[in-house]
Amino acid sequence: MTHSKPRSPISTFFISMVEPVAGLLWIGRGKLALATAILLYGTIIGVSYFGWPAFSTNAYPNKIFVELVIKGIIGVGICLLIASHVPKRYSNGFIVSGVIVSLMLLALCIRTFVFQPFNVPATTSMAPTLVMGDYFVVSKSAYGYSSHSVPFGLLPIQGRVFSTEPERGDVVTFNSDDGVAFIKRIVGLPGETIQTIDGVLHIDGTPVKMELGTPYSMYEARNSSAVAQYRETLPNGVYYNVLSLVDNSVGDNTGPYVVPDGQYFVMGDNRDNSDDSRFSLGTVPFENLIGKVVRIFWNSEGIDYSDRQSVIPKQGT
Repeated sequence: MTHSKPRSPISTFFISMVEPVAGLLWIGRGKLALATAILLYGTIIGVSYFGWPAFSTNAYPNKIFVELVIKGIIGVGICLLIASHVPKRYSNGFIVSGVIVSLMLLALCIRTFVFQPFNVPATTSMAPTLVMGDYFVVSKSAYGYSSHSVPFGLLPIQGRVFSTEPERGDVVTFNSDDGVAFIKRIVGLPGETIQTIDGVLHIDGTPVKMELGTPYSMYEARNSSAVAQYRETLPNGVYYNVLSLVDNSVGDNTGPYVVPDGQYFVMGDNRDNSDDSRFSLGTVPFENLIGKVVRIFWNSEGIDYSDRQSVIPKQGT
């Protein structure tokens, strides 16, 4: 059954605010709804991989306000199409509601089981790999699933299912025992003895390779100070850059830590400005891992990320 009269602008506007694809179906623009869905979700996938140009949002109003304005503009645009089209057979509340719920469930499933976006708040603990304002994608399937990686208590189990153990050098997100999310790098595996001596990481008594690089400008802190930057190479060949802000900091010389079974020793790449396994955070249980950081897709502070977009560890000799 079709309707002879166009839809009300009010109902069209609010449905379009919730989901533009559903709004187009509501007014009888099925082909345009399909094209919009392909364009919209294709763009999201593309941005997640290729990234979005970095720009500062400091001069913009509240993010929620901006989002509502954008959705409002889309809603008005769809309302302008009402006069030239009448609802079709599929333009009923049951189908439109089903589309809205289905798209929401699809987004939730992807976020829960495949990829989830995260961002770096006002911290420099993972610089130079991740800096303030970075938005990045986390692979939720990299290590399997646990109660910490699946939200809303949907997986109320101990341990992990479909598990794959992380590798040394992986950058991971995880929950502390009190539920606070952290971003750190795995440097120590179960059963190993970890220690820092004069700022150099030692694994089972052997120092890792450290090479002095070019000074790093702490631009994310909005100043021009340059600090020492080193290339650190782990026993498996994974390498990355770490920072040393000062000599003889509290974390430069520690006692030996034996990593318990089923747990991992993590550190921030900004070694003198990171609360990690050397301190109160302690080692991280396998089941506390949320996922593996794989790719940066935007920076809200306007900081360029093109040369560090891939966060997957590099390997060399």
